[in-house]
Amino acid sequence: MRENLLSPALHDYADNRYRDRKASLGGLTIPADTLIGRLDGDRRALMHLLVGTLPTTDILECEPATLLDYVDHALELRRSRAWTAELPEDVFIHYVFWPRVNNERLEPCRSRIAGELDARVAPLNMERAAIETNYWCAEHVTYAPSDIRTIGPIGALNRGMGRCGEESTLLVSALRAIGIPARQVYTPRWAHCDDNHAWVEAMVDGVWRFMGACEPEERLDRGWFDCAAARAMLIHARVFCDYTTGSVDVSPSAGRQGAAILQNLTASYAPTARLTVTVTDTDGAPVPGANVRFELLNMAEFAPI
Repeated sequence: MRENLLSPALHDYADNRYRDRKASLGGLTIPADTLIGRLDGDRRALMHLLVGTLPTTDILECEPATLLDYVDHALELRRSRAWTAELPEDVFIHYVFWPRVNNERLEPCRSRIAGELDARVAPLNMERAAIETNYWCAEHVTYAPSDIRTIGPIGALNRGMGRCGEESTLLVSALRAIGIPARQVYTPRWAHCDDNHAWVEAMVDGVWRFMGACEPEERLDRGWFDCAAARAMLIHARVFCDYTTGSVDVSPSAGRQGAAILQNLTASYAPTARLTVTVTDTDGAPVPGANVRFELLNMAEFAPI
């Protein structure tokens, strides 16, 4: 049965991205195409969106049934959960539906996580549900270093530990699994010491609130990294396509990283100011096309901000 949970504008956007991706791949077979041919309405539109915008490796290597699992779970949340149904469409797409959080392996995890959490958060309001979800994550995963590739939510749950990027990937996935918009927030390099950090923001009643992943507090907007973030030189989040209805800023304000658009969130955590840099030659004339780099000392090297 054809649904009308999604707007014609999103359907058009998804169809256009799908056609563009098909053209860019020439005659290469896309595994999901056979499945897409049996879908219609909103299910077909969201599958078109994924095939048209996910990294090529995802759409060529990921099982089509895994992508459809994300589609069906998100549409059920949009249909039946009040706080998800009320979200602006672009917030729903980027921060509830979207399968990818970081560079983790995509796997059908949302339904499994929701099965663990639904009864636990059912009597709670949105804020308490977000806090309770973080407690659930902390009960299952504790901090431990790992390698560069991010372990997915199921891998972290099975292993019982992960670094901050993996703990935050789990928490974002868990919040999205119950229909609460969430995103991973990241500072690539601390300004006061070596290393970096990732945490989570959840949109609660229309406002982004932060928390330390698997580090639950009794209220939101509290974490051990508060003071460190106030001195950070860059804090960003990711979106993976440029669809917007005006509620999500999809401009690359912090640049791009592969397929991801980086959103600059620094001003939410640290005092900021605008700097204007003028490069001149020895006669004082502006130099066109000059490259200016701001760099930060971290891990015994200067890295560009």
